[in-house]
Amino acid sequence: MLMFCGGLVRMQGSLHHPDPGIVDYYNGQEVVLTGMIRDLPDVRPDRSYLTVDIQSLTVGKESQHITGKVLMKTAPYPSFDYGDVLRLEGRLLTPQDRGGSFSYVHYLAKDDIFSIMENPSIQMIASHQGNLLYAGLYAFRQSMGEHINRLFPEPSGSLLAGLLLGIRKTMPQDLSENLQRTGLTHIIALSGFNITIIITFIAGFLFARFRRSLRFLFATVIIILFTILVGAAPSVVRAAVMGIVGLFALTVGRKAESLSILLLALMVMILLHPLSLIYDVGFQLSFLATLGLILISPVVRHVLEKVPNMWGIKEILITTVSAQIAVLPLLLSSFERLSLVSILCNILVLGIIPLTMLFGFLALLLSFIPWFFILAKVIGFVAFLLLAYIIAVVNIFASIPFSSFLVSWWSLSLSVVFYLVLACVLFSFYNKVRKTKTSVD
Repeated sequence: MLMFCGGLVRMQGSLHHPDPGIVDYYNGQEVVLTGMIRDLPDVRPDRSYLTVDIQSLTVGKESQHITGKVLMKTAPYPSFDYGDVLRLEGRLLTPQDRGGSFSYVHYLAKDDIFSIMENPSIQMIASHQGNLLYAGLYAFRQSMGEHINRLFPEPSGSLLAGLLLGIRKTMPQDLSENLQRTGLTHIIALSGFNITIIITFIAGFLFARFRRSLRFLFATVIIILFTILVGAAPSVVRAAVMGIVGLFALTVGRKAESLSILLLALMVMILLHPLSLIYDVGFQLSFLATLGLILISPVVRHVLEKVPNMWGIKEILITTVSAQIAVLPLLLSSFERLSLVSILCNILVLGIIPLTMLFGFLALLLSFIPWFFILAKVIGFVAFLLLAYIIAVVNIFASIPFSSFLVSWWSLSLSVVFYLVLACVLFSFYNKVRKTKTSVD
């Protein structure tokens, strides 16, 4: 608990106004910056977004060493890559919210970005200056995206890119909206919840005859390999950590130990990335969903005790309902939309997500080997059929009248009431379980 409180103190310290040694102290001024591109550029048809680690800053004739990050917005051409060192000349701006429930300021703040620069004058100073391992991973991830486009038509290719790589910028707008209407947006977000569910299913499918501890070991290895192969971006690493923690908590089984593990992971994440807890919605969803799997799933399992576990549907239902209950207030406050078909759609889709990813990933890897490209096409066709099924479910249920509706009236006070009621239900359930065990003993 002391370490957890220390993490909160570290987070609070990160909210204070920066000192003159940090780049955003100079927001609003014309400056010359030198820095290196730290992540894979986000290139879109009409715009490129590059995160630059600042090394030095010049205001007027005064130059000094400066720390911090800047989000640079520029034209897609000429293109730049991870590890390029650039000289940027322009005005530093403070990010502004665009209205609505989405906070652009918070979205950037979770990655410690408090300054932006639009259409600066750019001069390339050096290239390939980044970490060689990251450069290789980013290049492989980008190549994977290109191979997906070669193997799969749209919108199947965009959906697979979301499932495997968490890439959503190429997804058609109508499919993206339908995923939100049906409560399935989480399948294309590499969150800890998503990774936990996927790896749990894969571990159960491939290693069902092994002991629980060995299943956890195999699943952890798969998560690490998957994280490396998709590029090991910070958001994916955070998701992988939460996924491993979630699996370990479920493996341990005991609620007290599981909660301790989850809180320890939360403390570590706050220490390493202090603003994640209050600004990173994906991280918040991961934590709450994992908490739901630990605390709420026994209650749901008790309610569904008499439901037969045909084709694993019962386990999918328990997992889905538990996580949905835990994250519902956050989803309503963040996205202002309630899906009435979410649970049914998750039951119809979640069971085949691991197989879709497995066949898609195998096809993708084989496509890198010229002699196996035909085999990649064959395996890819199986993935295509599964992707087509997912898209059909999404589109059919999203087209149902009143399948979802806006809840812009949802407030923080309602979230507090929701969690208080939920806490009372959980307390009553576990108190009853404790009394039953005591009477038996």
